[in-house]
Amino acid sequence: IIKDKTFFFGAYQGRYLRQSSTTTTTVPDTNVESGNFGAIPGLALYDPNSGNADGAGRQPFAGNVIPDNRISPIARKLIARFPQPNVPGLLNNYVTNVPYAYNGNSYDGRVDHYFTEQTKIFAKFNTSKYSVTQGAILGNEIGDGTVAKDYTVIASVNLTHGFSPTMLTELRLAYNRYRPNVQGIDTKTVTNSNLGLANPNPDSISSNGMANISISGMPGIGTPVYYPLVNTDNLFEAVDTWSKISGKHVFKWGAEIHRNRMDRFQPQGLGLGPRGLFQFNPGTTQLPGGPGLGA
Repeated sequence: IIKDKTFFFGAYQGRYLRQSSTTTTTVPDTNVESGNFGAIPGLALYDPNSGNADGAGRQPFAGNVIPDNRISPIARKLIARFPQPNVPGLLNNYVTNVPYAYNGNSYDGRVDHYFTEQTKIFAKFNTSKYSVTQGAILGNEIGDGTVAKDYTVIASVNLTHGFSPTMLTELRLAYNRYRPNVQGIDTKTVTNSNLGLANPNPDSISSNGMANISISGMPGIGTPVYYPLVNTDNLFEAVDTWSKISGKHVFKWGAEIHRNRMDRFQPQGLGLGPRGLFQFNPGTTQLPGGPGLGA
């Protein structure tokens, strides 16, 4: 910039990645979606509303068909958004490509200035921005896909000054900011409210998106319970060091000050998520100690 006095450096790095992973999984066919499990060999479904409180003495559903009036209206709304099998069979009957996208941009800059041979200063700056989208097997509306929008900022100033041939000081001021922000891909289309799930304490987080639903053997439904995650780290640093040559001896001293401000936002709700968690397992429609559902 100024001959033999001021110099600059700049750099940019970009990385863009598009991938998809082929996934094979199991989804219900139209018969199962309507409550008709009669075509599944070796299966016996029992009415959880019959028998004793411990599950003993339950009565089987006739023909392994769950009556229409026993199917949850919430389940009906979710079922309507499930993809249909695209491969024959009851198991591993759905093959899909799950997309993944990564966008990364990083910028660097540095300026050096020489006041004199005894006094020099430089300042450098970096900022990086990342956007990462992980798709879901069941799609963006009811699947467990996530999108992360993260960025970092790093800046520092370094001053070196020689008071004499035997005394030198170096002062450094630095700042570092790191901010990840991870959310569900689509938290507007399907919500607890339009599904019909009660929300006794609504807020801006619980009112967006749907509860996480975990069904044994099924792909993920709803945003994972540990999201949203929004962390903001602000790190401040000041360092001043001194060196003094005296005869055959070198003396060094200085001071270093750090301030680390960590703002954490991850409303996990005791591991149940900010929008709730529902878990369904095979025992719901079985006899206690009886034969399992099988494959």
